[in-house]
Amino acid sequence: MSDVANVDVQPETDIDSAKPKSRLRMTPTVAAYGAAVLVGVVGQILHPGFLGSAHLSTVLSLVAVLGIVAAGQTFVIITGGIDLSVSGILAFAEVMTPYWVQGHSSRWPILLLIIVIAAALGVINAIGITVFAIQPLIMTLGVGAIVDGAVLVLTGGSSTGLPPAWLAHSMAHNGWLSGLLITWVVVSVLAYMLLHRSTFGRRVFAIGTSPRAARLAGIRSWPTLLGVYAFSAVMAAIAGIVLAGYSGSGDFGIGDTYLFPSIGAVVIGGTSILGGRGGYIGTIAGVLILGVIDSILTLSNIAAAGRQIAQGLAILLILILYARERRLRQ
Repeated sequence: MSDVANVDVQPETDIDSAKPKSRLRMTPTVAAYGAAVLVGVVGQILHPGFLGSAHLSTVLSLVAVLGIVAAGQTFVIITGGIDLSVSGILAFAEVMTPYWVQGHSSRWPILLLIIVIAAALGVINAIGITVFAIQPLIMTLGVGAIVDGAVLVLTGGSSTGLPPAWLAHSMAHNGWLSGLLITWVVVSVLAYMLLHRSTFGRRVFAIGTSPRAARLAGIRSWPTLLGVYAFSAVMAAIAGIVLAGYSGSGDFGIGDTYLFPSIGAVVIGGTSILGGRGGYIGTIAGVLILGVIDSILTLSNIAAAGRQIAQGLAILLILILYARERRLRQ
């Protein structure tokens, strides 16, 4: 009998001892911030002074635009969708800001008009996805292409000129008080509160986890998706407006620069591409990783094509490591 008792007790002991180990495993968000620190240390080794205050403030200002776009992309991906129209909407806002604001004394209504148009485009995305059952990838890709064509028609393909002086001045890099960085901080607080401290955020996660279960729980998906895609479009428009002030010109192809990095930053930060899990805190880490890698490569005199290849490889490597971690947990 004593032998049987010993056998029965042993499995319970093993289970109890295993619990602390499972709790010690890193979450994707913690791993993303660890990777960001590691990449920063590599930058400091390769380029002394990389982690200095002056350079860090510059890096943060440069990645702020990506962080703003990725805020909206985070919401979309958590619902299980994807938004490829952000590139066209960002380019629309970046090009049309100097084109429309120049010569107008009432500048704020013009900027508000750009944001309202962006929100309407996001609603169109959501209607196509929810009412007509078009796949998010196809719907948002089509809307983005239409926006690109409309901008070319409106401007005739010519340069849109310089942004207003007030916008350029407010977005100019000025240490830690950069207008870009301040805008990103405000967007980050808003995104976090909406996603993690509101009923809207809980509905976003519910739809991403299981649309059918959410429907049975009384959650109507279409109003939530309308809000999600409108939010993503507005974030892309805000990113385009602040970028117009920072860059000092309108670039028709600038949106493509932020499309796939915005998706990569979200996934690197631990948000599941299948939806239902993640958050903007992790996305911030993903933005920092991509931004620091790009800064290291720029200081190393690597061409733009080489930087793009390196970023793609970094995204793949991190995703492979995450997939391995999930398999170990399972």
